[in-house]
Amino acid sequence: MKKIFSYYSRILNDSRSWLRFSFLVFISGIITGVLSGAFHVQAVLDFLQTMLQDLADLGSEAVMVGVVERIFLIWQNNLVAVTFMIFGGFLLGYLPFTSMFANGLILGLVSFLAVEQKQNIGLLLLSIVPRGIIEFPVLLWAGAAGMKLGLKWLRAESGGKRKKVLNDTVLESVAVFAACAVLLVIAAVIEGGLVFELLK
Repeated sequence: MKKIFSYYSRILNDSRSWLRFSFLVFISGIITGVLSGAFHVQAVLDFLQTMLQDLADLGSEAVMVGVVERIFLIWQNNLVAVTFMIFGGFLLGYLPFTSMFANGLILGLVSFLAVEQKQNIGLLLLSIVPRGIIEFPVLLWAGAAGMKLGLKWLRAESGGKRKKVLNDTVLESVAVFAACAVLLVIAAVIEGGLVFELLK
């Protein structure tokens, strides 16, 4: 167990610049979302409508099943997203970059519209904060791992050892994916159990 913690500590330490970049992309998405809401950018509002419909469909399905099935459904949905974010990084980091930005965009736009329309902010926070305690770090880590996978081997510092850098990053990405899968179980239990019951 100590070796596992040591291994993941090394990964996190080696990924600090990628984590910072992932966070900045997410924050940029939030700012863009808020500005889009303020200036009523129709293309972004249409994008949000599509995303909210998908979430509504998932929510409707989750309501109709038991607690265990609901937790599994949420975990499965989040795991698919994380899978695309990490291993989609093979496409030169494009998928994790756009996913991080889109997640920030949605959060920024939804938050702005909730404030503008005088929605229950406490309810909004209740639906976001508990699960976000785990889901946000997982999202951040997955985005960083995906961008690192697609871009680190191309950097000048990897010259002369690109194949080794890529191989090492692939193995690291698999390890990050495994950790995210475990953490998402906890997040799904919180969201599908605790948060769902509080919002009923």
